[in-house]
Amino acid sequence: MVKLPKLSSGSFINKILLFLVLGALCFLLAYFLGWRYTRVVLGNDTPAYYAHLKWVDKYWPRIPYWYDLEGGGVSLVQGYPIASDWLVSGIHHLSSLNLVQAMQLWGWLCLPLTAIGVGFLAYFFIPNWLAACSAGIFFLLSPLSWSYLWQWGFYADVSSYPFVPWAWLFFAMHLRRIREHDSTFYSRLLLLLSIIFYSLVWLMHPLSGLGITPVFFLLFFSSHLKIKQRWAAFCDLLKNRAWRKLFFPWKTPLTLFIFCFLLISWWLIPFFRYNRFANREGLTVGEKSYESLVKQTVSSSTFLSLKEPAEMDKDYPLRNLALPVVVWSLASLGIVLGFFGKGVPRWLCLYLLVGVLSVTQPRIQFWLVNYIPWFLNLFFSRRGIWLCLRILAPVLAAGGLYYLGRALSGLLFYPIRLCRRLFLGTIPNFIGVIVAFAEDYLFTPTVTVLVFIAILLFFGHLPYKEDFFWRVGPEKIDTVSVWADRPNTCAANASDTLCYLGQIVDDIDQADLFSACSLLRSDLVLIGESALPGICSLNLDQHAEARRFVAEFKDQCRKGTFSYPALCSSVRPTLGEQLAFRNWPPFLLGGQEEAFVGKDNLSLLSSLERFAGEGRYDISPGVAELITTSPVFSSTPRIQLYLAQLSPNHAYWGYQASAFFSPGDSLYQNSSITDNLAGYYGINAVAFPSYTQKLLSRYSTSWQNQTFANSGATIMLENTSPTKLVDFDQRRRVLVIASKEERAYEQVFRAANRGLFPYQNYLLYEGDSDFVDDYSLEQLSGFDLVWLNGYRYKNRRAGYYLLEAYARQGGRVFIDTGWQYIASDWQSDGLSAIFPASSLQWSAPAGTSTIKFSDNLTKLLVGKTVSSVGFTYDWDYSFAPISQMSFGFTSLLTAGDKVVMAKADVGEGTVIWSGLNYLAYALGSEENERRDLISYLYFIVNGLYLWSSGDTNTNFDISYQRPDPTKAVFTLQKSTVNTSTFYWKENWYFDWHARLVSPKGSPRDLKIYRAGPGMMGLVLPSLEKGSKIAFTLKLSLVHYCSYLLTLLGFVFLLLYLFKPGVFCLRLPFGRRAKNVAG
Repeated sequence: MVKLPKLSSGSFINKILLFLVLGALCFLLAYFLGWRYTRVVLGNDTPAYYAHLKWVDKYWPRIPYWYDLEGGGVSLVQGYPIASDWLVSGIHHLSSLNLVQAMQLWGWLCLPLTAIGVGFLAYFFIPNWLAACSAGIFFLLSPLSWSYLWQWGFYADVSSYPFVPWAWLFFAMHLRRIREHDSTFYSRLLLLLSIIFYSLVWLMHPLSGLGITPVFFLLFFSSHLKIKQRWAAFCDLLKNRAWRKLFFPWKTPLTLFIFCFLLISWWLIPFFRYNRFANREGLTVGEKSYESLVKQTVSSSTFLSLKEPAEMDKDYPLRNLALPVVVWSLASLGIVLGFFGKGVPRWLCLYLLVGVLSVTQPRIQFWLVNYIPWFLNLFFSRRGIWLCLRILAPVLAAGGLYYLGRALSGLLFYPIRLCRRLFLGTIPNFIGVIVAFAEDYLFTPTVTVLVFIAILLFFGHLPYKEDFFWRVGPEKIDTVSVWADRPNTCAANASDTLCYLGQIVDDIDQADLFSACSLLRSDLVLIGESALPGICSLNLDQHAEARRFVAEFKDQCRKGTFSYPALCSSVRPTLGEQLAFRNWPPFLLGGQEEAFVGKDNLSLLSSLERFAGEGRYDISPGVAELITTSPVFSSTPRIQLYLAQLSPNHAYWGYQASAFFSPGDSLYQNSSITDNLAGYYGINAVAFPSYTQKLLSRYSTSWQNQTFANSGATIMLENTSPTKLVDFDQRRRVLVIASKEERAYEQVFRAANRGLFPYQNYLLYEGDSDFVDDYSLEQLSGFDLVWLNGYRYKNRRAGYYLLEAYARQGGRVFIDTGWQYIASDWQSDGLSAIFPASSLQWSAPAGTSTIKFSDNLTKLLVGKTVSSVGFTYDWDYSFAPISQMSFGFTSLLTAGDKVVMAKADVGEGTVIWSGLNYLAYALGSEENERRDLISYLYFIVNGLYLWSSGDTNTNFDISYQRPDPTKAVFTLQKSTVNTSTFYWKENWYFDWHARLVSPKGSPRDLKIYRAGPGMMGLVLPSLEKGSKIAFTLKLSLVHYCSYLLTLLGFVFLLLYLFKPGVFCLRLPFGRRAKNVAG
């Protein structure tokens, strides 16, 4: 064959032309498939995304580190990727678009921009225009590409798409130049561009950044790791102990990852710090059981578009995680070719094969999740696999299509080439040139395009067939009415008789025709006529006659000769007429905030504004529309948090949500629990669906029904005794020193809400440490009661001395040693005077014990609404023999000849010791007898601790200012006497700092405790009028170190680009090259 000179595939002009052609195709197809997204905002989670987008937009470009509208206060900047929020807000501020329109614009642009990147990635592996254009088209044809934006509303994920193919492309281009020993500035610039795009992917969404990381390794392996050639060299290095050279081949990917980490460390390090704290506070990781994975994996038939799942099928929510038949069939061919060295590297092909199996076969996913190391499991995370499939499947399909076209054209031109060989010398050379030109520049692209169109049409949507399977784009393509709001398919209306007459459905709109005929019948009756045209009374049993009527009707309408022109509106335009540019719907960004919520709910949310600055509201998860949209329309903060992973108090939030909104849980029927929790969280209004109206029984009479929204579908209750976001009074302070590992503080908090420590009179403080001797006497002196539950010592004697000193100066101590192995003194000798004996023993398992009240306790319980006899206890316990009880102690509870709870006055204070694991036992069952245990303990605590009399829950007069979410200033309007309790109902986090500024004294820092359900509490001395308490969220040392790392990253990156010799790294190939860091 005559070889023709070709335009270089790497020429700049060629790439510019490709960019223009590919860009035009992708934008046109993206608008054809996704124009509806520009009219209305779609996606389940999109309203929730818009809620925090609006908050980001309010403070753009400097976003506060604290988000105060949801969850009791969380860090949106540190806990969630907001780069997409920042970008959309920038579009809004720099253009005339409103915020919803800016969100619509960027969301829609992500798809064609990604398609262009996919096209150029395909062009790298298969340097052919046809392959590049078909890859971009295949990306847009796949429902998998649209599902996160169109159906699920994962906006931040979609925002990362446009940067992914370019990160891979520039890295692969850099690797190619490195293999050619190219250490020029252009080679380093390619790696720099890859680092920048890779960093942007991480900033848009870390799961996307993590998900695409395996592809960089696989590209590197494909470029550098030639097993046959490298194995001998590897063995030789081991033999000669040339360890340093073993690391040389990893220089390029390490450069990429290190620089990327440095560039994004300003956000990534605080992000991991915050999420680690949130995980520690009760966030549960997704289940790894086989049953849970079955629900999360899509079936192969759905993924391959061979089955349309029914609405109640488990696959229905995942129905758009699918590739069209035309894409996956050609991609399969591309994988086969990749293993033979054509197109996409074989390592990537193997990875995608395993990835497809992992997301469609739950058993394989179960094995990957449970039986391979966690760092390898990162390669097969579901979201990472889906993202790689979105980008790489179209590239593989483009390769399959290109080589299929080449093979077909080769077969068709084979006779001509054979004749040239047989009659060599008899055929003029110019004929050979013409033939070669025709095959290379005309026939191969033509055959490939025809193959593509044939496959597309063969698997295309035929509206009158009930058994079509193929999904294209965000919705099924309807070739009958492509601009309809929803495809008019007979698959959804199989009972319609016209669905059996495909030609009729193609030619006329059944609904429009019947409607027009009905109107015409009414008009004819008014003028005294009754004869309708034949098209209005089709005899569908006679197919031929029906088709003839339709053909005549259609022909007359097009010529303008039909007697009743009003009926002609039902004639469908041809596909060509619909696709004519003059008939395309105009580009229009039509989104408005009001579209997110109905009018009834909008008025309900507006009514909440009267609580702004005073309290919070809460919403049941059953009111989905309010859950996602309420922060958009109300500046009053709420407890509910849609981005649940941000909450630093998952366990307490779950407890509160169950108490308020879980109708089937009998544990929370007592209205005192909801009243206590409302006080702890500052909740003044709640909303829940009316089908759970039996929840009304768990709210006290102070909660009044204010609103029935959505025609009675939503109930709203308002607290007529509203609480505030700050309580500043002299209620009793209880410091709980409890095991962090066992989350023992939660036991005390739950018991407090069951009546042990009512919120009106007590405030619980969680100790910073579960080691008793970590506290000082001055610190303990600020509390009325120290409660030990699952405690430890670093120095036992120091701990004993501290507790005894605290009690002698008037403190009250409750010690629970009934938690085996967790409470340090569960079985000990040489105990302090605060224990009932010098040693404690542990009971042997002996079945159920009868715990009896002593005479002293019986007198205390006289007249109370509880039993005064005793209770059964079937757990082991810590005890002291009554005969060995120390002087000064009196027994409260006994089990035969053993004392299991005792009390003593130590100095001016009081100590109560319990050998029972009292709270865990009382909270562990709903039996009436166990439920009464909390009441017993309440009367014991309040009866035996000599509390000072007086009003403890009257709030001091205090003003409140919050200039921004990271600052709050409280000013005292009246002087206080003695130690007081300050409780701010905002989530505790490391970076909050409190400072007391007195009118006459010098400012001093205050210690912030976690109080109540993870909120902030202070212990304040007597204060003068005008004293200010200022809370400020300050950046920690972690933040400043992360900023420094980012700055160093920029410096090192510039040095790498312009002065690579600074890094003193050499290319790891056979012959020496210039110094280069990559």
